[in-house]
Amino acid sequence: MKYKTLVLERGIRGRKLKESVRIRVPVRRSVAEKRLLQYIVESLSGRSRLIPFALKNLSTMKIARHLLFNRPLLEEQEHIANEIGERLANLDALKIEFAERIDELTRLVRDIALRGEL
Repeated sequence: MKYKTLVLERGIRGRKLKESVRIRVPVRRSVAEKRLLQYIVESLSGRSRLIPFALKNLSTMKIARHLLFNRPLLEEQEHIANEIGERLANLDALKIEFAERIDELTRLVRDIALRGEL
């Protein structure tokens, strides 16, 4: 496997780091791997000393991969849950309105029956 040295001299906001960070990383072949590397570097730029650890630690890479690629799915699920909640609230309002109309119809039928018009 080919490796390259990644040198970080500036943080995500463009400020110069106290110490530049040199990281030996494998050459990434896929776009997903490049995005994962970028995600980790951007996420840990405030704690630049953690970047080499994160890139060497398999479980940290798995967590980062999960957060990077599954977060949009989680956001979509949250949106769907909110929409379902709104629809259920509308349904509850319709149930109340329906119950009120049934009560009104029941009163009308009872009044008609008391007057002997039925």
